Amino acid sequence: MKTIKIESVTLDDLLHAIDKLIGKRLSALIVYKDTARLLTREQIKDQFGISLSTIHRYVIRGILIPKRIGGKVYFDHAAILDAIK
Repeated sequence: MKTIKIESVTLDDLLHAIDKLIGKRLSALIVYKDTARLLTREQIKDQFGISLSTIHRYVIRGILIPKRIGGKVYFDHAAILDAIK
């Protein structure tokens, strides 16, 4: 077991640092969970057999709303199912 020694840190500062670290980890998990339901244009094309031009038309008409995360474009899986009904 690894042991660490902490000096010159108040209990409040330590708790704040731990809280901040846990918050970052939880945020990362929440983002991952949300992106698990998101698909790229290529994934939509492959899974649903919808052409890229049709996806583009759906975006222009407001049928599909793109979500941009880190410079990439995603679409909500449930919205795709609604659009193709």
